[in-house]
Amino acid sequence: MKRLSKYIAETGYCSRRRADDLIAQGKVTVNGARVTEHPCLVSGDEKICVDGEELTPLHKAYYKFYKPPGYVCSHSDKHNTTIYDYLGDDYSYLRYIGRLDKESEGLLILTNDGALVQHYSHPSFEVSRSYEVTLDRELSIPETARLCQGIVDEGETLLCDAVEILRDKKYLFHLHTGRKREIRRMVKSLGGTVLKLKRIRYGAVRLGDLREGEIIPLSPAEMDALSREETS
Repeated sequence: MKRLSKYIAETGYCSRRRADDLIAQGKVTVNGARVTEHPCLVSGDEKICVDGEELTPLHKAYYKFYKPPGYVCSHSDKHNTTIYDYLGDDYSYLRYIGRLDKESEGLLILTNDGALVQHYSHPSFEVSRSYEVTLDRELSIPETARLCQGIVDEGETLLCDAVEILRDKKYLFHLHTGRKREIRRMVKSLGGTVLKLKRIRYGAVRLGDLREGEIIPLSPAEMDALSREETS
C-alpha cells in the first residue's frame, strides 16, 4: 500500500505536492468515490481518476549507459552535443543519475523513475562511486595520502575515501560525494593533469564489460541492489 499522492506522482501526472493539492481540492476519485480521507492509501489496483481522467501506472525503465567522452549531461545545450543527441529519441524520456562532465566517460544510470532520481539527487544522499583515472604523471605516496586527507579548493573540501594504484599512471579513485569536477580539481591542486576519467561504479551498479556508447537495461540483481540502497 502507498499514499494516493505518491501513486499519482508515480504515474507521471504531476508532482507529489501537486497531487496533495488536487486531493485537497476534491478532484481525485478512487473507484468512483471522491477522496476525503487524508492520507488515503491505495494498492494501485483501484480505478483512480483526476478530474475524471483515469490514471494508468507508468512503466518504469532503468538502464545503464557507457557515456562516451565529448557529450554533456543535459537534455539541451546550444553549444555542445548532449547524451540525448547521441542516444536518440527512443531514450529522450529518461533522466540521468550521476552527472559526468563533458570530457569524462563511463557509467550513467538512466531512468524515468522520478522518485529514484530525486532520492539520488538529494544533498543528504552521498552514494559511493569509483573512477578509473589516468594521469600525466605518477603520484607519490604522500600525494595519494593528501587526496584522502582532504584538499581545500574554492572553499570546498574535496576528499577521496581511498586511492588505489594500478599501473601506467592509472589509479582508482573512490569517493562518496559528487561535487563539480572534483577529481580534476584535486589532481590539479597537486600539479597534475587528468588525461582520462572513467566512472566504473555508481553505488551498487557497475560498468562491467559495457562497451563505449552501449546502453542496456539493468539486470534484476542490479535493480534489487538499487532498491536496497534507496531504502537504506
